[in-house]
Amino acid sequence: MRRLACLSAALGLLAATAAAETVHRERVHFERGATGTTIRDRIAGDDSIEYTLGAQAGQVLHVALEDRRNSVYLNVFAPGAVPGRDAAVHRGEAEGNTAAIRLTATGDYMIQVFQVRAVARRGTRSDFTLRVSITGGEAHAAPPQDARVAGTRFHATGTIPCARSAAQPMAQCRFRVVRRGSGAAEVTVFWPDGGSRVIAFAGGRPTGAGLAARKDDDLFRIAIGAERFEIPEAAITGG
Repeated sequence: MRRLACLSAALGLLAATAAAETVHRERVHFERGATGTTIRDRIAGDDSIEYTLGAQAGQVLHVALEDRRNSVYLNVFAPGAVPGRDAAVHRGEAEGNTAAIRLTATGDYMIQVFQVRAVARRGTRSDFTLRVSITGGEAHAAPPQDARVAGTRFHATGTIPCARSAAQPMAQCRFRVVRRGSGAAEVTVFWPDGGSRVIAFAGGRPTGAGLAARKDDDLFRIAIGAERFEIPEAAITGG
C-alpha cells in the first residue's frame, strides 16, 4: 500500500512537471513577396515556443523580440540543433533580444522564446512581439575586421547622455555595442539605477517598435516612449 502511494505521488510529480514545461512549436511563413513577418503572441510560466523557418547559407537572419516587462528572451539555433543539448548561435540573455545573424548552413533555423526563470516560476503570462526577416544581398560580403575591447566581445564601451523619463534631465549612462557589419549593431544602455535598454541598428539607422529618431550631424537623438538617448554615429560604424 505504501509502495502504491509513493508511486502515485511520483507519477503526479512527473505529470505536474510535464504540464509546467510545455513546448509549443510553430512554423513561420512569410507572405508572398515578403522578406519578413511580425508575430504577436503570449507565453505563460515555464512554457517555451519554438518558431522554425527555412533559410539558406549566406543569408542574414534578423530577429527582434520585445515585451513590456523585459522578461522574455530568445535563443536562435542552427539546423539540427536541440535546446538543452546544443549551443545556440545567439543567446538573448547574454547578447540581447535583437540580432542580425549571418547564416553558415542551409536548413530550418529555430527561434526559441521563453521567460526568465524568476518570472516563469510565478506562472506569469507575458505578451510579446517577435519580428523575423531574412535578407540576402549583404550576406555575401566578408564581414569587416573590427577591433574589440580587450577581454570582451564588445567593439566599444563608454558613456552616452540618457534620460529615463520626460521630466528627468539628461544624465550619463554606460553603454556597450556589438557591431555586426553593414550598419547592423546592438547598443546596450545601462541605467544608473538599474536595468538596461537594447537599441538595434540596421543599415546604420536605429530601428524598433515605438522608436523615434533624428540625426544631427554625427549624433543620433533617439526617443523610446519617455526614454531619451544620444548615440554618436561612430559607436555604430567604428569610425
